[in-house]
Amino acid sequence: GAWTQMTDHQQPYQITNCAFDDRCKSSWEELSHTSTLGVRFCAQCQKHIHLCETLEELLWHARLENAVAWSRTTRQLESFDRH
Repeated sequence: GAWTQMTDHQQPYQITNCAFDDRCKSSWEELSHTSTLGVRFCAQCQKHIHLCETLEELLWHARLENAVAWSRTTRQLESFDRH
């Protein structure tokens, strides 16, 4: 899937690389818990969503093409890293 992000800025975490791309309406809080800390399951797209709280985690999962949930803090780090 394309590396896109949700546009709803009210969500504390943005879900990216989802099977539904920018149409995804899921939130991290609504996803099903799994036995792995920092990983939840989305019943809509049938993917595991990995929580990324650092830029390194985000880049790692992006390379693996995993679906991720990332925080505003992570986005700020990414923006800072580009300057």
